[in-house]
Amino acid sequence: MPIDIYVNDDDLDEVRAEISKIQLGFMRAGSKIANRIADALVITTKNRINAMGLYDTGELYDSVGKIDMEDVIEVFVDANHAAPLEFGSGIYGPEGLATPGRYVPDIGVRLVHPTRRVILWGTLDTEIEIENPLGLHEGNEPFRFFEQSVTEILSYPDETWLYGIGEEDDE
Repeated sequence: MPIDIYVNDDDLDEVRAEISKIQLGFMRAGSKIANRIADALVITTKNRINAMGLYDTGELYDSVGKIDMEDVIEVFVDANHAAPLEFGSGIYGPEGLATPGRYVPDIGVRLVHPTRRVILWGTLDTEIEIENPLGLHEGNEPFRFFEQSVTEILSYPDETWLYGIGEEDDE
């Protein structure tokens, strides 16, 4: 038995308006949650930089931040020496990403660990050579401060981020 349903345009407009409100509420909730997670990642990364003893000039610490681009929130660490500290450098760095030596922000250069040939004693027939390090840095092992912060944030239960979502507020 067929059922006839009659809906006027005013009723449809009300339904569309309600659906739009619900969609907007979901978008706002998603944005709040994403911002909470990004803020927590920034704080956790800064705390980890301090805990690992990587706070010297403050440049690395101060370079941790976030950019909200509406569709995406980017959390970044953009100091010149962030990548070598995260991934390692010199002989400790990953193949393809290895950078020679250690970046020293105070003097704005990267110190490498070259060697020089020194003839200690001898004649043309009997040379004694050593490779003498010049006392510069071989690089550093990776600290993985950002990767560890991301892992920590991802380990939190979903409920961590949901408090107050759906309640009427002015956030």
